[in-house]
Amino acid sequence: MRITDHCYVIYGLTTIPPWMVNAGFIVGSQTTLVVDCGYNYLSAQTIYGYALAARPKNRLIALNTEPHSDHMGGNCFFQEKGIDVYGHARIQRSEGELTEVKKAYHASITNPVRKGMHEEDVVFHKTRFVNPNMTLAEDTSIDLGDIEAQVLLTPGHTPMNLSVFVPSDGVLYSSDTIISGYIPHLAEGTPEDWKNWLTSLKRIEDLIVNWIVPGHGEAIPEDCVNREIKRITAIVEKAVAEGVSPVP
Repeated sequence: MRITDHCYVIYGLTTIPPWMVNAGFIVGSQTTLVVDCGYNYLSAQTIYGYALAARPKNRLIALNTEPHSDHMGGNCFFQEKGIDVYGHARIQRSEGELTEVKKAYHASITNPVRKGMHEEDVVFHKTRFVNPNMTLAEDTSIDLGDIEAQVLLTPGHTPMNLSVFVPSDGVLYSSDTIISGYIPHLAEGTPEDWKNWLTSLKRIEDLIVNWIVPGHGEAIPEDCVNREIKRITAIVEKAVAEGVSPVP
């Protein structure tokens, strides 16, 4: 779905139920930046197809906003295509970790016949964990031709979370720092991580944002941006005060 002149969101990519994950892309006059590569090889094909169709002659590059598999599982497809994938310098996932992700997906299959047939193998067809080949350790601007995309360090959900801001269009791709509809996932972090999350939310609040494309849920229009930031902030503040995640 196109939300501004340059910015698109791709909804409904698969991940472990009940989550669905978003990706997106930003189309400049010379370069298209894909924001997140999906959960698996097949999702990455969908993302690639939309991004290529929007401006076929553009160079494509991609970026992982965080190390979780729903955002970087499709790296294998993009790098197979010779496309550079940017990400935080500390992202280092292994094939052994992909095995654990597949086990988690297997556990989510409720039908015993389908579980017995290991239908998770369909979901992870040709998927391998491939780390970003272009690493970032600080805020970075990426020139797309007629516009720039600002990659911002927004740790909290993980220490490696990045957001992408397009000032010309007022669009922020927030990854899981801000999600819509869902309760944010804090269970893998610590109270110190959550304090960093609050700092990141304040940083986002200070930007001039017309749209937020969250890691999960519907894109958030300008008139709902402050409400959603406050909703996530309240949940994280409560977790910090009580020292526990709202969802185990």
